[in-house]
Amino acid sequence: MARHRIAGRPLGFVLVLLVSLHLSWETSRLEAETRTLAEDVAPIRAHLVQQGGYPSASPRAEESGAIEAQVKS
Repeated sequence: MARHRIAGRPLGFVLVLLVSLHLSWETSRLEAETRTLAEDVAPIRAHLVQQGGYPSASPRAEESGAIEAQVKS
C-alpha cells in the first residue's frame, strides 16, 4: 500500500506542473489580447474625447494629461 502512494506522487506533480504551465500560457495570451484591444480602442476614445462625446477615462488620466497628449498627436 505504501508503494502505491509513492508511485502516485510523481504523477500528481507532473499534473500540477502541466496545469501551471497551461495557466501561465493562457495568462500571457490574454495579456497580449488585452494590449491589442487597448491599442485599438485608444484612438477611438481620444477622438470621442476631442469631440466632447465621451468622458475622460479616469481622474488619473486627466491629471497626467494622457488623453490630451493622445489628442494632440
